[in-house]
Amino acid sequence: MQNSNDFNQQDYDESDDDWDLDLDDDFDLDQDDSEDDIDYLIEDLADDAPFDELDDDELLASAGASEPPMIRLERVLTALITQPGQLDPHDIFALSDLSREGAAAVRAKWTAIPVERRRGLVHQMVELAEEDLDIHLSQFLRIALRDEDARVREAAVKGLWEEIAPDLIGEFVQLLKHDPDRDVRAAAAQVLGPYILAGELDELDASLAMRVENALLSILENPDEDLQVQCRALESIAYSGEIGVRQLIEDAYYAPDDEMRVSAL
Repeated sequence: MQNSNDFNQQDYDESDDDWDLDLDDDFDLDQDDSEDDIDYLIEDLADDAPFDELDDDELLASAGASEPPMIRLERVLTALITQPGQLDPHDIFALSDLSREGAAAVRAKWTAIPVERRRGLVHQMVELAEEDLDIHLSQFLRIALRDEDARVREAAVKGLWEEIAPDLIGEFVQLLKHDPDRDVRAAAAQVLGPYILAGELDELDASLAMRVENALLSILENPDEDLQVQCRALESIAYSGEIGVRQLIEDAYYAPDDEMRVSAL
């Protein structure tokens, strides 16, 4: 008996004949034309993006885009520590939307960056983020909030003014009450205004909104607090619908200080 797994040689040969195409007749390619087409495509690509005409910024952007995020971040941090001058705008994205691992890497090397460089970096990043909505600085600016330099802290607070995040309330309240620098306290008072408004619009938990309001009230009731800080606190608490706040604003309108009267308007 013939094994059922053996090929039927006759059937196989006939099948093979059925599919035997005459490539010379049916698929005749003009070799010269094909070579001409390939040459044309190569020349066309060369005309579109000649590497010798790409400027340094374009090459850096292309190279940076292909780097793994953490390697790119480490390179940028090293440059910030060792190389003077402003950070290349293409590299700003390495500090945008930091992961937990990325934030830890920045935090570990942050103080090694010269203080003037840290100041300029925060200002540069905030300005770029205002122009480019793809840049997200929330995690980065949280690190800068705890900088030992007051100007860095102030810039970080101002950079977060559009972000309503419950976890930032504690940071801002601490800065408002305890930061030794007047301008940092004033910035913290100002940035808390949107949280009061969010509470009024039921977009923030009532207990958190009340915590913010109480912090601002404590500043207004402190006779030793700087006038500028109190003015910013009054402007922020003015978003509240509490009756007592209306009275505070009316009292400020008749205050002897011009700046306080302006804040009451």
